[in-house]
Amino acid sequence: MANVTGVYSSIPDPSAVINLLAFICTLDCWQVARSKVGPPVLTMHSALLVDEIFRQILDECDDLSDPSSRTTLSRLSRCCQAWKDAALDQLWRRLPSISPLLSLIPGHVFVNGQHTLARHAGIILLDELSTFHSYARRVHRLVWTAETHICRHLASYLEDMRIHSSTGTIFPQLASFHGTFVVTEDDVVPWSIVLSGSLRHVDIHGRFKLSKGGEEALSNWLTRLSCVARLDSFNYWGCARKTLGQTISSLSTVRSMSLRTGSQLGFHEGTLAGIATFPRLHTLKLTLHDISAAQFFAALNDFTGPIFPALQKLHIDTSLELLDCIIEHLPQDTLRSLHIEFPGSTVSNSMMPVLAKIADRAADTLQDLTIIHDVETDDIQYSLENEDDLHDPSVIARYGDLFWTIDTLQPLAKLRALRHFDLDTILPPLLRHKDVDELLGWWPRAERVHLAFGSREEDASPFAKNIALQLEQARGIKSLVLPKRDALGRPFDIAALSRCSTPAPKI
Repeated sequence: MANVTGVYSSIPDPSAVINLLAFICTLDCWQVARSKVGPPVLTMHSALLVDEIFRQILDECDDLSDPSSRTTLSRLSRCCQAWKDAALDQLWRRLPSISPLLSLIPGHVFVNGQHTLARHAGIILLDELSTFHSYARRVHRLVWTAETHICRHLASYLEDMRIHSSTGTIFPQLASFHGTFVVTEDDVVPWSIVLSGSLRHVDIHGRFKLSKGGEEALSNWLTRLSCVARLDSFNYWGCARKTLGQTISSLSTVRSMSLRTGSQLGFHEGTLAGIATFPRLHTLKLTLHDISAAQFFAALNDFTGPIFPALQKLHIDTSLELLDCIIEHLPQDTLRSLHIEFPGSTVSNSMMPVLAKIADRAADTLQDLTIIHDVETDDIQYSLENEDDLHDPSVIARYGDLFWTIDTLQPLAKLRALRHFDLDTILPPLLRHKDVDELLGWWPRAERVHLAFGSREEDASPFAKNIALQLEQARGIKSLVLPKRDALGRPFDIAALSRCSTPAPKI
């Protein structure tokens, strides 16, 4: 690949900063002990006693994926009284599992992979739950893994605790919940304890096989959640038949939604039509198959009001027919970012009407466009073992309908605001040098144009850096990726592209 990329700066390891803090108290104490007679007196730099500064340091340096970060925060909370609350708040702010919190309940035991209460545990007094509540109040983000199993007795006890709390919730500051369930309602019922009016982000990762009871339990939980919380984002991966789909289509407050339901999983066209009318929906990511475009169009007639009135970011992987129907109903000049995954069997010429509709709908607003076209054919994969064979006339004649050319991309010439364009295809596009020169002239604001995908080894030679600088000065292009060879089988001349500049066409 011919590749011209930007320069990325390196970031120091944040764990080094947070580990350094753990030794500051000891260091200051040792210095005082040597300068005075008598027992050592603990001193600290006054800047580290400013709560806002210390919390900002912890927030910037904390890394949830690094186990040592959790250990360091625990140690910091024991360094001194001034750091205790800030370090504990940061430590419990994001819980990767609810298990540590459940262990604070008197009588809690973990037996055979299940959280339960010991048989001898009697009535638990409110004073005995003070520690539990003090830490639950610190939780802002909670992950509920598929391995978390709570017996019905403990789940019922926790639900009573939530109902009778002064705030109506166990987690008064919980803003984000990520839940993974397996199949049955027993996996979902305990989720009632996380109901909180502060919840804004919900991410549910299920399985593509869900029992009827599990679907009803999840639907009921979402219904209860929508009554107490104003969600901003909702992500769902799993089976979504009609009952659950209707509940999802009622979450009308969300600004960001992601749905991945696979194929043959009963996702109803009416659900998608309901989502299309959400008044605040800003970002939508869809992976939907086997949905009828005609039935979706008919379902829209059951709803009043504008379709996708606030949509600015769309990421979609679906059939060409449904994609065409959705693009057709987008409002004029609102879309700013679009990621499309065309089905592998789609020929390039059939995509041109959809691309033309995209250009008509978002000519002055679309800034980021990504197109993915994966062709799943064994003999093509065999041909790719030697990329030089792809320029053989017999190969081009055989797979000509699957190659992208300047004619396929021509409808996108109207995208006057485009800054980033990525084309990811199994078969490299057939482009000549003059085609690339013309294409770069379409988009006067473009900063990144990637017309090929694969291994991109950065050439750091002085000559390559000089070409990159010339390309940016002449056209404003900061990153350019081209196929190894043009349509005639010759390498592209990047230096020539940096020396000439085709003016943008007047449209």
